[in-house]
Amino acid sequence: MTLTKQELFENIYHATFNILSKYVFFKVASLEDAQDIVQNVYAQYYNLVIQKNKVIENPQAYLMSMATNELTLYYKNKANQAILLTDDEFNIFENIPDDSDLALEIIEKSTVEMIYKQIKSLSKLDQKIRNDLFLKLFLLNFSLL
Repeated sequence: MTLTKQELFENIYHATFNILSKYVFFKVASLEDAQDIVQNVYAQYYNLVIQKNKVIENPQAYLMSMATNELTLYYKNKANQAILLTDDEFNIFENIPDDSDLALEIIEKSTVEMIYKQIKSLSKLDQKIRNDLFLKLFLLNFSLL
């Protein structure tokens, strides 16, 4: 008894669906994309093999090879797509400081640390004199504003 094209396809589908779906899903990690790819693979298999009465010795290996080709196309297309950001995502990037700001902050911090170490190495009397002078200069600058 010879199987119809539909029965042959259903047998192959049921025998290979789980392994093919897992393979594709773990390569894309998106259920919707994985479903689309698996659907494309089975549609191509039906059109290229079942409809044309081709005999494939190992349908599972053939389908896995087709899935690999589909995954290659998927990632090529994904690489060429523009990345669209929502307003919230865009605002996150706006709040990241520029490299020059970061470099300036690092220099300022290291300068402050160096000055603080120098002040700590002074005697208590010299520290008090320095603090008094700094306070007078600060108040003078503040009053000029």
